[in-house]
Order: sequence, then C-alpha cells, then structure tokens
Amino acid sequence: MAEKSYFWPDVNGDREYTDEDIARLIGYFVGTGIHPTEDQCLHVTPGTGLSVVVNTGRACIEGKGYDNTAPLTLTLPTASGSLPRTDAVVIRRDKATREIHAVILTGTPSSSAPPPSIVRNNEYYDLKIAEIKVVAGATSITQADIKDTRLDSSVCGISVGVLQQVEADSVLDQYTAIFEQWFENLENTLDENQATNLQNNINKLEEKSLSVKTNLTTEDLDDIQTTGIYIQNYTSNATTDRHYPVKASGCLMCVFAEGKAYQYYICQNEGCIWMRRYNSKIWSDWEQIYPSVTSGSNDRGTWIKYPDGTMICSIRRTDQVIETDGIVVTFPQEFADNNYTAVVNVARPYDMVACADCNYTATTNVWFYNLDGSSTAWKMVTYTMIAIGRWK
Repeated sequence: MAEKSYFWPDVNGDREYTDEDIARLIGYFVGTGIHPTEDQCLHVTPGTGLSVVVNTGRACIEGKGYDNTAPLTLTLPTASGSLPRTDAVVIRRDKATREIHAVILTGTPSSSAPPPSIVRNNEYYDLKIAEIKVVAGATSITQADIKDTRLDSSVCGISVGVLQQVEADSVLDQYTAIFEQWFENLENTLDENQATNLQNNINKLEEKSLSVKTNLTTEDLDDIQTTGIYIQNYTSNATTDRHYPVKASGCLMCVFAEGKAYQYYICQNEGCIWMRRYNSKIWSDWEQIYPSVTSGSNDRGTWIKYPDGTMICSIRRTDQVIETDGIVVTFPQEFADNNYTAVVNVARPYDMVACADCNYTATTNVWFYNLDGSSTAWKMVTYTMIAIGRWK
C-alpha cells in the first residue's frame, strides 16, 4: 500500500494498527536522540574501578521511548596489558527483545585505539552517548577518559520537537554546568576588575534573547558578533583558520554591546574555557582562562598539562626486566602524537647503563633498551622516566 492514514475507528477489523504505526506517529513530533529534560540527560561519569555510570535521563529512538530513572552502573571488560582501546556507551533499541537498554560496545586494543562502530539496522539502533578511553593496564576510569558524544548528531544528538526548537538552557546543560563551576572559583583566580568585567558581560548576555545554533558548521568565529549561544558539534569544523582557540567541539558564548564584543569558548571534552575581546575592529588572541594548568596521577605516574598543549609525564617504577629485551613503559596519559622526547635513568642495578635508548613508535607507551647487559635472566630494575610532548 503506497498510501496510509491513521488513526480511525475500527469497523469489523478493517482498521487495525501495530506498535510500529504508533511509533511512526510519535516520530512525526519527537525526533530521535537524547531528551533535553531537567535531569542529567544520560550523562556518563566515572564509576568505581573499571566502570562508568549512566545518569538519569530520557531518549527517543524512532518513536520508541526510553527512561532511566536511577544512576546505572556499567562494568567495562578488563584492560589490555599492553595496548589501549576505546569503548562506547550506547542506548540500544533491540527489536527482537522489544527493549531499549544502555550497553557497552568494546573496542579492539591497538596503538590507535579507534572507537567501535555503532549499529543501525532493522534489528538494532544505537545512540552513542560516550566514548571511554581504556589505557593499557587501566584499573579505573577518570572523567578525562570519557568523551561526551551526546551532542554529536552523527551518532546521537538531541531529541527535539519537529515543530518547535528546543530551549537553549536544555541543550546547553553540560556547558552551563562547566561554566558555572568555573565562575564560582573566580575569586581565587581573577582580580576584582576581571571578575567584575566578566560578571557584567554575563548580565548583558542574560538581558538579551539567546539564539541557539545547533548546526554551526563552517562559519568563521571572527564573523560572529551577535549576542547569543552557538554550538559546534564537530571537531573537524573547529579549525584555527576559522579562528577557533583549539580544534575541539564546544559551545561559543558571544556578548556584543556598544561596538565591543567578548567571546567565550567552552571545549566539550576537556572542559577548558577560552576568552578573547573585539575592539576597534580587531579580535585579540584567545586566552585560556580555565583551567590554567592541569595535573594528575595514577598507578603509572604523574602528568602536567599546560594550556599551550605541552605535557610532561614523570614515571618512577621498579619492574622485572630481561637485560637483552628492554622494557615497554606505559605513560600515565597518552600523547597526541609520537613526537615526544623521553629520557630514562636506570638507578638499579648499577651494572646497567644510566641512560637507555628509546623507541618512539606509540603515543601510549615507549620501549627503552640497550641496557648494556647480556643476561637473559629476569632482573628487578628501578628506573625513572621524563617524557615531554603534546597532549593536544
């Protein structure tokens, strides 16, 4: 039948409808994606050990509804001992079981660690809400390991009314939370004049109507001088020649008044905030205003990340090593590429060379060798390593 209309009163069984008919009708009014409700919109956060938590929220998949009314813990498979991988958290519609559930898709360990592909066919339909970076030997997950993909319309996206656009505050919950948390700490990071100036800009932003552009694509940020909030969903569009501060998806807030403008860019995954000014028809350089420097540690060592992209990793360990083979050392954080420099100092045993050679072939680990030992037996080796490269 090429044409079909519904719903009509049934007369002797001549107007029978299925669940697919109902779902199709719902799809006329509600798009597929995450519902921008007042809850946490299925935000994924770290759990205990190798687990993540899918927080409360709702979704719609081709007319089928999904509700998660309490935090849901999902356990990840054991990490590889030598290679990283990327897992994905999806909301999956399963026609065979007639259910929708949150599911972990396990990636394949490799040096590049690509994320697993989502499934969308007649049986399954996936909404990818997060990617999880599982480094080699990981025993826990941090917030830095979680990439939020809810606003990426190619794999998830926001469910909005087909006949009405979504409210700005609903779409931007994750950005607003980052911005408000940062602003609460301004007294410790900004002087009085800077804090007052930023507050005045926020007040101006609140006084004006906000326009949400969920499909910001290839626009040059130099040309955006209208007060409002703008969304860039795709990292590939956020290029320096379009005057983005970093190559990252995120949210742009612009305040324009009396011939002057301020832009604040909030990166989606890192949570960092950049700011620049427009005056006398010239834009200033971008300045990262939060956080200025980040650092952390895990069972593999410590790291410091600087706003310009520099990262320094420090490792001190004692491992069992065969002198003739060397050892593979996993960094506490992955580098953006293999153009880093690593210096290894072997403290014990004393008959080994003080500085070993390194093989720079992976972003997650480095192999050091030439220990000046000929033994094929295992020995306990105490060493320190400093690696300097880029995290972005």
